[in-house]
Amino acid sequence: MRVRSFFHCGALVLLVVFGTLAAILPAQAAPTYAVRQITNESLPLGYLGLNNQGQLVWQTGSSTAPSYYVYLYSGGLSRMLSNPDTPAHFPKLNNQGQVTWQNNNNPIENNQICLFSDNQVFTLASGVQYHNPYQPQINNRGQVLWWTDTNQMLRTQIFLYTHETKTTVPITDGTNCDLFQVLNDNGAIAWERVIGIVGPDHAIMLNGGNISGQGSYTNPILINNQGKVLYTGFGANEGNLYLYDAGQVYLIASNPNHPPMSVNLNNRGQVVYSSYDASNKQQIFLYDQGQTIIISQSLDPGAGSPVNSSPVINNRGQVVWVHSDGMSSPQLFLYDSGKITQITSGYWFFTFGPGPLLNDQGQIAWIGVNKPSGMSGQVFLATPRLAVSIYSLLLD
Repeated sequence: MRVRSFFHCGALVLLVVFGTLAAILPAQAAPTYAVRQITNESLPLGYLGLNNQGQLVWQTGSSTAPSYYVYLYSGGLSRMLSNPDTPAHFPKLNNQGQVTWQNNNNPIENNQICLFSDNQVFTLASGVQYHNPYQPQINNRGQVLWWTDTNQMLRTQIFLYTHETKTTVPITDGTNCDLFQVLNDNGAIAWERVIGIVGPDHAIMLNGGNISGQGSYTNPILINNQGKVLYTGFGANEGNLYLYDAGQVYLIASNPNHPPMSVNLNNRGQVVYSSYDASNKQQIFLYDQGQTIIISQSLDPGAGSPVNSSPVINNRGQVVWVHSDGMSSPQLFLYDSGKITQITSGYWFFTFGPGPLLNDQGQIAWIGVNKPSGMSGQVFLATPRLAVSIYSLLLD
């Protein structure tokens, strides 16, 4: 009992110290994050993925290299998942550590959808003709989603594989042009449908039903576990951002001159995106329960052209994005409950390429360089070091 009391007091002292430092230091001061460089690659990296267990997946290689490869980082170790003789692209990672990607064979009509699970690689489909970052998709139940051509003009078909039963079923019948499909953890599926042979109208579909009406609607499409669907407009609806929720469609942003970019949706229904404010400065906007605020405005130097881009939001409502004051290297910032923390500083982490990723534990992953002269991007992982974690450890 005395030992527990001693540890309890120690934990309280640490909390007081951390609280005092937090009160002294400004909101953008040195972050309590441990940053680790995960890779040491000489080839370009891309299509980074991060799950809630801190596992990472990425693609490495280049057009001049023999191939492209998919790697998984888990438990402090990295391993190649894909066949080194077959180019592999667009890896996706779920919270179970399952990874899906697309093998790009020659001819391109013989592409394959692959899944790493149970410490082995499964080929789910062959003859997939579309090569793009939107596919395949995977949810946390091990369901994999993709689309392929039906050998008819502009007719495509969407398929769903469920690893638990090792079965593949068609989601659409192949009589329409259906593409850019997404799914949530409950198996709900949304996609874009081109109306007619070549359009011009498009519609957003949810589980086979048209939720947008016929008009100028398109991807990116996002769906959360509550069945809310986020999508954008084009043409006559250029610059519009729509949120479908329980049978209703809400217009949550409209800026024809600067359409919302890097849109992101979490399971709480919060939406984050990058756009321009009334002063024509690029900012990060957060939509929550019918209200939209700018969360990056405090970083505005008052002069120059600040750039805030590539926002991502987790299910706790934390937001990470890339900020540059227009004069120095871009850096990462974190928004959490109204407070902003700078994650990287100086030129040590020059962030470029794919935007940052943020999991529900507050870990942040990105591709960048760790020195001014660095040319080859590496994968970095920042893990929060919180006083509450020390407190819990001392009480155990």
